[in-house]
Amino acid sequence: MKLEQVIVAVSRADGPVAFMAFLTVGRGNVLPSGAHWLHTPGEDATKPASGASGWWSREPTELAIMREIEACPETPGGAGITGWRVLKTGEVPADRTYRNALIDTGTAIVHDMDRARAVHRGRIRAQRNIALAELDAQWMRATGQGKKADADRIEAQRQKWRDAPADPRIAAATTTGELSAIVSGG
Repeated sequence: MKLEQVIVAVSRADGPVAFMAFLTVGRGNVLPSGAHWLHTPGEDATKPASGASGWWSREPTELAIMREIEACPETPGGAGITGWRVLKTGEVPADRTYRNALIDTGTAIVHDMDRARAVHRGRIRAQRNIALAELDAQWMRATGQGKKADADRIEAQRQKWRDAPADPRIAAATTTGELSAIVSGG
């Protein structure tokens, strides 16, 4: 036997869509809600098969899925959930670059471009923090050594990094591909 699952898109009021793997066939010593033990003929159907843990099966019913959602620590009792649906194979995007910008329209998983732009700006800011630490050290050395031309060149690079999150191409981007093509910094 092998594990089997369906993927559920869970829409949350406070953010991007979450993906939950709902096991329909699993193994363990605890029987999940709505599941039954899978046995070979002659085994006791009230206990796990084959010793301490066994295989179980359950249907992905609305009640079973809602119980799993309600049991999640992030959504106790289903708090903040605006909806959910079982996805078809291949509906979850393979590219997770802008994962925190995904939303479920009810018929497709798509990127919310305002959120994708915010994710991109956040990545630029993280890159900027690393670059500015190095550039600040270079600028201090050049200034301390009286190398005005080097200090001015480094300052121009620092300013490019400071301006990078406000790049107008980010606001103009209409796809995540366009966002990914925007490389920041010096």
